Amino acid sequence: MKFFLVLPPGSNSSLEGYEFFPGHGYYKFHKTPESFENATKICRSEGAHLAIINSDEEAAIFKKMSQGYAAPWVGVHDPEKNRDFRTVFGTPLSATGYSKWMSGQPDGPKNQYCVYFHPDGLGDNPYDSKVTFFCEGGNL
Repeated sequence: MKFFLVLPPGSNSSLEGYEFFPGHGYYKFHKTPESFENATKICRSEGAHLAIINSDEEAAIFKKMSQGYAAPWVGVHDPEKNRDFRTVFGTPLSATGYSKWMSGQPDGPKNQYCVYFHPDGLGDNPYDSKVTFFCEGGNL
């Protein structure tokens, strides 16, 4: 079951345009490609953060929302550039409940420190790659 968050014009909620998925949260798929840094800023401006996948069920939601678009950013990166991938909150990727990498990933050529979602698993890309992205909002 899926619910759409519908807000009246002029609403003060920063989660306008987000979709609510019971048991998972509020998500918005941005179709305009941005760098990891810009995507992070856009999510923050909406009162949200780059989305973090916590389960196979959540990955299925992301797969459906991003159908037809390539490799959107999610809220995981390697800020220390030492192949220790963490969420945007600093939590190790291994603690999220979803740490499935695509075959051959992370492949880690120079500057590939940000993580994207693919239906077959996660992959890494350079910070300045411009791709679509998911934002995840809090509870209203």
